[in-house]
Amino acid sequence: MFVRAFNTIPFTAIVILAYAITVFVAGADGFSGTLGTNLFSVEMLSGDTLSIKFEDLFILFVVIGLFVEIVKATSTKEDSIANHGFSTVVMIASLILFLVAPGFSTSVFFFVFISTIIDVIAGYTITIITARRDIGLPSGG
Repeated sequence: MFVRAFNTIPFTAIVILAYAITVFVAGADGFSGTLGTNLFSVEMLSGDTLSIKFEDLFILFVVIGLFVEIVKATSTKEDSIANHGFSTVVMIASLILFLVAPGFSTSVFFFVFISTIIDVIAGYTITIITARRDIGLPSGG
């Protein structure tokens, strides 16, 4: 049951849900300040200071999620078709949120939105290439 849900639900949707919860809790006006909150700093050997902010976590999680989605796209099971459909819905929803919802027109959410586009394009492309290979169609190149 859990594996089927994991294969069907796009990981990028979880990141968007976490972002939406953070916007809701902090409020659209206070959210910009929340994004810039410094979580921790590390002194590097070079003498520079690496500062990790709250907004960096969203970028980190969306990159990890995009990797997971690309790996899941190599599957030829029925779940992958549902995942592609849900990924497309998540992309459209994130576009709408980015354009019209207060608190979502930030550079961080823009990168989250771009990751949903990459997820959809890569997902369909990888599935088509994998299916071609599996049924032995010529590559055309």
